[in-house]
Amino acid sequence: MKVDYSVLAGEYSAMTAEEFELVNREDLADEAKPYYDREKARRVPGWKYEEPTTEAKVQVFSLLQERIKRRYVIHKTVLFALIACCCVISWLVPVGHAYLIIWLDGISFLLVFMMMYREQSLGRRTGYTVLWLRRFHRREQKSFQRILERACLYVGMPITVQDSSFRFSLGYAMSRLIPLVSVLLGVYVALSFIPVSAILFDGLAMAMGLSMVLAVLISFWLGVLKLRVGDSERRVLKLLEDIRTGRVWNAGVFVLSCQDDFWRSVVELALRHADTTVVDVTQLSENVIWELHTALAEMPPERVLLVCETDAAAPEVLPSSVISELQAALPNVPLDRFPKFFYCRTRNYFFSPPQEPVSSLRESLLKCISQAPAHDTRGAI
Repeated sequence: MKVDYSVLAGEYSAMTAEEFELVNREDLADEAKPYYDREKARRVPGWKYEEPTTEAKVQVFSLLQERIKRRYVIHKTVLFALIACCCVISWLVPVGHAYLIIWLDGISFLLVFMMMYREQSLGRRTGYTVLWLRRFHRREQKSFQRILERACLYVGMPITVQDSSFRFSLGYAMSRLIPLVSVLLGVYVALSFIPVSAILFDGLAMAMGLSMVLAVLISFWLGVLKLRVGDSERRVLKLLEDIRTGRVWNAGVFVLSCQDDFWRSVVELALRHADTTVVDVTQLSENVIWELHTALAEMPPERVLLVCETDAAAPEVLPSSVISELQAALPNVPLDRFPKFFYCRTRNYFFSPPQEPVSSLRESLLKCISQAPAHDTRGAI
């Protein structure tokens, strides 16, 4: 339900000086802070809210990252310990108790699944949003997708718009299955306390295994957020608010699915609430130029990261053709104000990108986010 924060203007005006002093600006939602600032300026002539310095925001973000990393390590340690216990117990099971070995192996499999996707999701729940814009229907972008997914760990939640080259996110689909896995794990443990025949036990184990396989097969439908004309704005706003408060579990790039006749309104809405924007300028198109113009209407160039594919042996500079097109499209914006990142293409879809480009992109994203307005992220983790 959408909250009408404008009523706060009247409530603040009716407060006594003592009551108003008890209101802590940092505890307010981002949408409520302008009403607080207006009332504060009325009560204290000359008062003006001062945005924290870049250094202060970087320090706050570093502390947030440390909290997430500690929680990430704790969860991973606990899950590894549980899996190790299952493996040891399975090894110690006497011969003739095959059903117990199957039960322990099933628990280990479910725990591994939860470890892979739940902890990857946890690392992106910082409360910050990274919007990835690119040329539609360009298939040579999987390399950057992998780099972006890893670079956003401990940084923010990457989101993009669906097209034929990027139909769904397996990481988001698998993260949505975590509640199902938790239920299956509970059922699995409960079965251990119920006396059933070995045949029935094996049958139940196979049924749960098949349900997991079926869930993976339908990830095509689970891996996107489908938007419709009537409720696209409401659903996008809810998504962005859920990202801000840490209620979205996603181990990959979050994909928004919308029709061609209203995708621009979805992008505009996302740009107004994104903390930073990543634009792939490898192959410019009319839509990419429009996205750049729209992004610059909502944020300064320092928050718009230009990424470009390059050959491994080529210097990390924008191609002359791209520079000329950008200068023609953005005559009043110096290109040196934009941060830039370069990546190499690979044909292997399942490749693990080297740490160097991942660290470089992560550093660039952090610099962009440090230019964004500060907001409360205490609910993110």
